[in-house]
Amino acid sequence: MSYLHKFGSEDIFNNTLETHPEYDFTMYSGSTYVNNESFKGGNIPTGSISLYELNVNRISALSGHLGSSGPYPYSDGDRTIDTPYNWTYSVQSYLVKDGNYNTFKNITSAQSAQQDYGTFLEGAYPLTSSIAREYIFPHALPTKHDSFELGDDNLAREQETDLYFRYRKRMIALGTTINDYKRYSPVYDYSIVGTGSEGLDIGSGLVTGSVNLISIPSIFFGSGIEKGSISLKFYYTGSLLDEAKDIRKNGELISTMGYASGSVVGMALYDEGFILLTSSAPVGPNDGTTANQFARDAYTGTRVSTGVAQQDVASWLYFGSYRSGALGQRHGTQENRNYYPSASLFRMSFRGTNKVPTKTMFAQAKSGEVNNSQNPTWVSSSHAEWQDTSYYNSASYIEPKQVPIKNTIQSEYHNYEESFEKQVFISKLGIYDEDKNLIAVAKLANPVLKKESDAFTFKLKMDF
Repeated sequence: MSYLHKFGSEDIFNNTLETHPEYDFTMYSGSTYVNNESFKGGNIPTGSISLYELNVNRISALSGHLGSSGPYPYSDGDRTIDTPYNWTYSVQSYLVKDGNYNTFKNITSAQSAQQDYGTFLEGAYPLTSSIAREYIFPHALPTKHDSFELGDDNLAREQETDLYFRYRKRMIALGTTINDYKRYSPVYDYSIVGTGSEGLDIGSGLVTGSVNLISIPSIFFGSGIEKGSISLKFYYTGSLLDEAKDIRKNGELISTMGYASGSVVGMALYDEGFILLTSSAPVGPNDGTTANQFARDAYTGTRVSTGVAQQDVASWLYFGSYRSGALGQRHGTQENRNYYPSASLFRMSFRGTNKVPTKTMFAQAKSGEVNNSQNPTWVSSSHAEWQDTSYYNSASYIEPKQVPIKNTIQSEYHNYEESFEKQVFISKLGIYDEDKNLIAVAKLANPVLKKESDAFTFKLKMDF
């Protein structure tokens, strides 16, 4: 294949392009917004991002049988439909139930177990993701005991251990990761200290104290959050009370203004996408002399005896409590989900890190090469019948050896033809693998004129 040219040793370069997309989350009065966009399309919740962009703005069809024109029962000639059924225009994911026990998140294990083998299990699109905030309540470590007797005292201790793990399971899961970040700063300390006859009953703040945990899905930050890019802003009645930033680029989130200015209010796990806020100090400009001067709002959504929302002093432990249903496991009951902080607004911004493998190729069209065209008009119209004179049978195909090429060199003189010279217009470049399979096509915006004396280099780039 004379039209194929092999890339040289210096014609292909493999690189990795690192990008840092920026995201800004605004949380206010029960809603969250990404990059100040209130609408991402139908079926996409506000403040979320769609994974595959499937079923965006798709609506379900009305209940009924396709092709029916009247009320039920409806007969299509072969069968009678007594009741309508739902059919939709939406894209559905599915699995066939087999012995591997695979299922979707929207189908419980009990529901899957009731289905027969070979049944189609349907998932739901679109798949969306957003940030999540959880307030983890403080809880003391359970006391250590060595006896396994089922006495009343030991049974109470067993229940105490279960209770601790129920409330602190997310922090326990992050314990090893937090300690791994200790090489950056001593604030990353997830350790249990203190011994005695009653066991290990003292722990660091991350082990037993209050933690405001914000989880960021990896679809937003890629391979990691860029160090030093996190900014948390706490607004109250439209005024900025405080801002926490990673000034030292070591994961410490430091207050930059207000009552807690200069202190570490939390930390970031950059590779895993978690932000942990631990400071209970009041947020805002206050001298600390009068507690009533601090900003207050319904951060916990807790009712008081009068039936109104409890007003809590603003602190970084309440950052992101734009909806009271995300309190935590202890107080997140239905009756405590009716109050949203009405005067507070929270903004979180950061930059992610995406590493994109890139292949750059230089396709060479040297002088004296790439001067033939597959376009039929390349052949002179006076010998257009060359296809009719071609010979072929079951064993061979033979074209005429001498086929004149149309002279496309234009002359600036009337009724004068310039000397013949090969020239072609390059409009596409094909990329083939080692087995001569076409794997990519690059199209030029405008065809490039190439004469035999010309030489061109086309730069091609593929992102993976």
